[in-house]
Amino acid sequence: MKHFLLAFFLSLPAAAQMKPAYFYQSIDVSAYPGASFTFEMQVYGEREDEESRTALTVIEYAGNRSVGSAQGGVTMDHFRENEWNRLSLSGTIDKRCTRLEVGAVFDGRAVFYYDDIVLKIQDKSGTHVLPLENTGFEGPDIKPWQLGNTPKGTQVSVTNLQAATGKQSLMADGMTDSPSGQFADVNGVKIYYEISGEGAPVLLLHGALENHHRFEHQIHVWTKNRKVIAVDTRGHGKSTLDTTTLTYELYAKDMSALLDLLQTGPVDIVGWSDGGITGILMARDYPEKVKSVVAMGANLSNDGIVDSLNKEMRFRLRQLEKTDPNGLEARVNRCMLTEPNIDPASLSKIHCPVLVIAGEKDVILESHTRLIAASIPGSRLLILKGQTHDAPIEAPYVFIKAVEDFWKQK
Repeated sequence: MKHFLLAFFLSLPAAAQMKPAYFYQSIDVSAYPGASFTFEMQVYGEREDEESRTALTVIEYAGNRSVGSAQGGVTMDHFRENEWNRLSLSGTIDKRCTRLEVGAVFDGRAVFYYDDIVLKIQDKSGTHVLPLENTGFEGPDIKPWQLGNTPKGTQVSVTNLQAATGKQSLMADGMTDSPSGQFADVNGVKIYYEISGEGAPVLLLHGALENHHRFEHQIHVWTKNRKVIAVDTRGHGKSTLDTTTLTYELYAKDMSALLDLLQTGPVDIVGWSDGGITGILMARDYPEKVKSVVAMGANLSNDGIVDSLNKEMRFRLRQLEKTDPNGLEARVNRCMLTEPNIDPASLSKIHCPVLVIAGEKDVILESHTRLIAASIPGSRLLILKGQTHDAPIEAPYVFIKAVEDFWKQK
């Protein structure tokens, strides 16, 4: 890969000129001298700084000698953040070439996800899809893909946090070394959290099988005038997991203990999906620690979820029971299919300001969202027109404005 890495390195801004990390797989192309190739993959990016970037790579070898290379554009001008991008790289195979090394390079403070990798060869006989292995990263690890130049603080692994198709992708997380990141010993596990900004504290709680990076837009805006506490709940992100059965009451207990350790005093909570459920339970069960709650896409019981998602979760759990019954994804799916079990009448105990939000096209039934709002004294209800369960990332500034308007009025 050295030939390509030099080209990539020299194309970077001066501030970013360091050897990029990369992953690749080698494949025999000796049967296709002079043929054309097209190398494609789906890429999703969450970038903390503008100098972070990724690009596709194809290196041509004759034996162990590099005889050519192709690189994708290293500028990210047309890359759409927080959605899947189909990147493509085409060229002609040198007639001396016997194998290709195909993959991608990445650098900077960002989390990139890669999925659905395809290598096509076009010659006089037609188009051939070459048999790369583990192209959708649905296995337990990244093999036979190989890594290089992975810097300290960058984690590369298979993940279920994002997937273009299937259930998994390859994640290259270049933000694991955040100077604000720390671990807290809480209820038998280590909870990872990051604190940034100064001002009134706000606790951000993400959804199932996600992590604090899902709030990247909100963190960027709110750290300008708030102390933002962004958490990975137990088993998620960098937080550890024990054998305790997962429940939303346990998530709330963890967050209560974390706030005790941080000595923050009462906090505003912004919770999304599972995080919204946790926020509601904290307002009910730990009222002295909560100033207000924004609950986006929360539910009180499983019957508040649309049938299609429940069917998908049951199908996925049946698969996991055969392959990884004790893994995080199986345990979280069991939790979502059997929990929460919150009596709407119990929400009358909540006396702090609460904003209940859902998307017009949410996976939570609108009637259920309205039930939550009606059960909490003095709460406010907002249905985001045209939005889905993922409004915080699909329409981040609409979501941010709704939250900030609520904070001003409460």
